[in-house]
Amino acid sequence: MTAMAHTLNWIVENKVIHAKLWGDLELDELTTINKAITDRMHDGHPPVYVILDMTGVRRYPTSLPHLAKIAEFIHDPYLAWIMLLSDNAILRAVASAITYTTRTRLMSFPTLRAALADIARREPHLKEAITLLSPNQPGSPLQNV
Repeated sequence: MTAMAHTLNWIVENKVIHAKLWGDLELDELTTINKAITDRMHDGHPPVYVILDMTGVRRYPTSLPHLAKIAEFIHDPYLAWIMLLSDNAILRAVASAITYTTRTRLMSFPTLRAALADIARREPHLKEAITLLSPNQPGSPLQNV
């Protein structure tokens, strides 16, 4: 098993979380990440958007019942929408199946910019904060996007 890594940051303070995952995912790691996302959402002000950036994920579990069971945050009242970023068609299909069976608000996007544009459209009061995000800031999630 190769080590999996993740980062979890606010893109828009208390409103939009960027959860970036990469490497090989295992169920126990996904459980840890799920708890971290839930805790972070509860630090924010609902509704909170979660951008789940899985563009760097190489392997992941595909058992729908297990994945649906550990993803507690998908039914959290603080959650607005999950914005999945992935270029992997199989991962998007698994996410769609989970969305369908659990009635989760999840959409897939090709890029972080596209997900942010959708949030700005849904939440006009966040448009200015999203527009002010600069790819030139050190550590910005928009670097290399």
